Amino acid sequence: MMRVRFLEDFDFKPVRATTIAYRAGMEMTVRKCCGEQAVAAGKAVELAKPARAITEQQRAIAAKVDAGFASAIAQQNTTREGDDGRGANDR
Repeated sequence: MMRVRFLEDFDFKPVRATTIAYRAGMEMTVRKCCGEQAVAAGKAVELAKPARAITEQQRAIAAKVDAGFASAIAQQNTTREGDDGRGANDR
């Protein structure tokens, strides 16, 4: 996949019986073979991948998940008194 801006109208034919028409001014992610053909024909320019914006809500969720993993690892690493590491069915 690649991100392009079409400078002129461009018709992409992925198979013989199909044509996908892109209009001048469209900015979108297209299949790599389509983007390469359009750029080679001078009808599009490749764009940089847009940066993903992370919202405060997503940051808060990630912090909770990280804290949960840290807690689970800490619990796993502490052994209880009398626990030899075998489950009840292994004794």
